Parts: sequence; structure tokens; C-alpha cells
Amino acid sequence: MISVRLTEKKELELDSLSEKVRVGDNMISGFEVSLPETIGTHPISECDVRLFTVLENGDTFAYDVNGSGSVVDISYDLTESEQEITVFLEITSGGEVVGKTEAKTFRVFPSPNGGEELIHRDELLRRSAELDVANERIAGYLGDFLAIRTAVGEYNVTIPDVADTSDYPEYIRQIYHADTNTIRKLIENTIDRIDVPDGTSAIPAYRFYHDTGLKTITLPSSVQRIGDMAFEYSALENITVAPGLSSIGNHAFAGCTGLSSLNMPDTLTEVKERAFDGCRNLATVRLSRALTAISNYCFLGCLSLQSVEIPHGVESLGTNAFSNCTALETVFIPNTVTYATNYPFGACQNLLNVTIEEGFNCNNLSLESSTRYSAETIVGWLNALADRTGQTPYKLIIGNVNINKLTAAQKAIASSKNWTLA
Repeated sequence: MISVRLTEKKELELDSLSEKVRVGDNMISGFEVSLPETIGTHPISECDVRLFTVLENGDTFAYDVNGSGSVVDISYDLTESEQEITVFLEITSGGEVVGKTEAKTFRVFPSPNGGEELIHRDELLRRSAELDVANERIAGYLGDFLAIRTAVGEYNVTIPDVADTSDYPEYIRQIYHADTNTIRKLIENTIDRIDVPDGTSAIPAYRFYHDTGLKTITLPSSVQRIGDMAFEYSALENITVAPGLSSIGNHAFAGCTGLSSLNMPDTLTEVKERAFDGCRNLATVRLSRALTAISNYCFLGCLSLQSVEIPHGVESLGTNAFSNCTALETVFIPNTVTYATNYPFGACQNLLNVTIEEGFNCNNLSLESSTRYSAETIVGWLNALADRTGQTPYKLIIGNVNINKLTAAQKAIASSKNWTLA
């Protein structure tokens, strides 16, 4: 069902698209449109409502919608094994557009049981990359773990028996392997280990989102990118990443409470916001030597993290990058850091052994969350500060409790270099 929520604004929202549509001879049907009685001051009964579809080749078709509950039949020439279709609704009154949905793109492709139906995925496209198409219809589902579970569980698709898979790609042979009953495990969401095939270039956004079965995954050197929310809230406990990975997306591992350790390869240059937010059992992390920034909220709420060595070359520490890491005691901060936003170590009340590299020249670094530092540790920071004589004064924020641990002579170390303590 295409469920439409109309507001008084120009933009409308498609709440959802039908998970399954029927086809006959190149005819898709079953798009049912729900409409309210009015949009703003315009009665729907006096408006013209049309559903537009745009195919991959750019062909655009418009279909009249005859009121709420109408079923729109879409007909087009299916010339490829799969196609993308973009759908949106437009409502006009007196020739003026009074409402329009955001365009949504989804993919239709033949089902693997050899039938004539077409099945489209909207939510699955949000969670996974385009399907690889090989060996006619079968690879359409078998190239995507999430899709096969949805196909069987929601679409009632029957997966055919295949006697000879010798000509199939490796990932299809793996899924069809009778001895391990892999297909059934996928359907039941009980596969706990996946070795991603070499040649895979990315783990797409949402691919293993909320996967409660997956415990261990191994990524080959061909994987360069892990997409946004790829493993968010999954049951992942172990991940092995070969050198080659360059980017980890937003929220990629957020909420992975089973993850206890991570070894980033030195090919990794980008870890986006909240990538490990809420990984409360993540105790050890080796950061890539190629990183230039620790993004906002990157390790927020990693309650078990005990030590962090920020690599030389990192230039900025994002907002709350390590905040609420309540077990964090040991941190090394290199002199390459020149920018620190709000409270990168906020609520890290157990910080104890913090080392600042000699020549440190970053304004407003805040280390005030902890009062466990010894005077000797704090003096070590002051000695490491770059001399800013004749330049704009910089500030090191350590809090009054820590400042009061210092003698006047020790405080003078900072002021002699044109630094203030706050």
C-alpha cells in the first residue's frame, strides 16, 4: 500500500510502499493510495491527484488517482531482468501544486522461483546495496542475505533446489551448500559467522542492521567501505578487517554491545560520527595511523574502554568523541591535534594517566572531567605545551580542583608560555 500523509506544507511523505506487487503481462498492479479528505484548505475531492513513475531510462508516466482507496495499475515494457522505478504523488488544485510526496526509488526484479511475479524492495534497498544479477533469476536473492530472509519470510517465495551449482559464483554455492543447511540458517537469522568473499568492495548501509544472529565477520582486503549503520544494533562480537578498508560510516557499529575489541588497519582514513556510539563492552581499540580526525560522538558511551592512543597525525577531536567512557584511564594525545571541540572527554571521571606530547598547541582542550590526576601528571602537560610567547594566548581546561593541586611555580610554567589554565 502506498500510504500518504498529507500536511499543509508543500511536501508530503510516503509512509511506506507496498512490499509486494502483482504482475501479469508487463502489468504491475496493487498500488493502493490512501488520501485524507483535505490538504490544507483544499478538499481532495476538488483536487487532481496523479501518481508519477519514472523508469531507469527516464521515461515518465502519470496515472490518475480517483480518490482514497484507489488501486493504480502501472504498465510498462519490462526489457531488463530488473529495473528501478521512482514513484511520487502530485496533487494540484486549479493548476497549482498543493502537495507532493518525496520521490522514492525502489527496484523490481523477477522472483527466484521462476514465476512471473515481480517483487520490489523499498525498505531493503535502504538497508542493502544493489543486488548482483547472475545466473538469471536466482542470484537476485542469493546475493543478499537480508533479501533472502525477506523473500522467504514475507513474500512466501520458494527457493528452488539446485543440483549443480558448479557454475555459480562462490557466494551462491556457499548459500546452497546442503551439508550446512545454510539457506535455512539464513531464513531463521541464525548464521553466526560470515566470511565476506574477496572482491566485495563495500559493506552497504544497513546490510546487517539489527542482525541478531551474526557474531563474527571477516572482511577481505577488497572491502574499502563500511556503510552507514551497516552493523548498528547487531549481535556482532568479532570483526577481522584486512588492510584495504578506508572508510567507516555513520553509526556503522553503534549499539554493538557484544563487540569487545577492534583493530583498525592503517589504510583507514575516515571514521564518521557515532561509528561506535554505545558499544559498551568495547574494551580495546587500536586506531588507524592514517586517521586525521576523531569524529563527533565516535566512541560515546563505550563504558568498558580503558585506554586510547590517539595516533600521531590526528588533527581534531570531535564533540564528545570519547565522552561517557567511564572506565577510560589512559590516553595519549599527540601534538598534531590542533582543534578540539566541546568536551571530547566529557564525563570521563576516571581519567588518570593522560599524556600530552611535547609541542602540544591546541586551544581549549578540556580534561576537567576527572580529578584523579596527580600534580606530577598535570605538570607534565604544562611542560609539553608549545611556547606561544608573542602569539594569541591559548587555554587548557583542567578545572579548579586540578588547578589547586599546583604550586604557584608550577602554574607559572603555563603562563610563561602564554597559556592560561581554566
